[in-house]
Amino acid sequence: MTTAAKTSFKTLLQWGDGSTPDKFTTFAEITEIEPPNQEAGEIDATSHDSTAEEAILTFLNNGSITGTCNYLYTAAQTGAEAGLGSTAVSWQLCIPNFGARTKTVTVVEATDVFTATTHGLTTGQPIQISSSVTLPAGLTAGTTYYVRRIDADTFTLHTTNAGAVANSAQQLVSDTGTGTHTLQIGNRLDVEGLFKARQFTSPLKGGLQAKFTLKVTGPVVLT
Repeated sequence: MTTAAKTSFKTLLQWGDGSTPDKFTTFAEITEIEPPNQEAGEIDATSHDSTAEEAILTFLNNGSITGTCNYLYTAAQTGAEAGLGSTAVSWQLCIPNFGARTKTVTVVEATDVFTATTHGLTTGQPIQISSSVTLPAGLTAGTTYYVRRIDADTFTLHTTNAGAVANSAQQLVSDTGTGTHTLQIGNRLDVEGLFKARQFTSPLKGGLQAKFTLKVTGPVVLT
């Protein structure tokens, strides 16, 4: 039996730093999420000559993404809130349904640089790698790594999101493996938005549960 259900547990909410291209730092771990509803504003245009109620549609309201997350009081979270203010920035929600998209990938042992043509990845994005035979020594199937984008075709891997953003904690390899290696990529929701609210609720181990609101100010794109 097959299913169209998508894995969403451990979805990450990440925010971009405004560089070109953006580097995305994990802001929170999502436990529940409500997608935005787009609607147009309207002006009542009903007049004495109208035979029914009339309205003129105005600007589109892209709505808000709301959800619940594990808030851990990390430097990334508190720094993001302090720096965001009222500025709309790029956000992404990384869904760990690894394998939703795939790319063939190779690695150069001497430089630890991976190549996957037009990979479409961003710095900070989580991925996994599998192989038809043997992975390069140093990599483990089913383990999540974080990308540091070099260009449209190449990247390095890091053991943590913070390491990918800071270019530290790089995952090294000691050979190129055998067989065909496949980059396992999850879905990613790209959003331009304004972080509006955070409301703490029940305490959790290591942090707090928080509700957040992300006002959508641009297109929402699923990749």
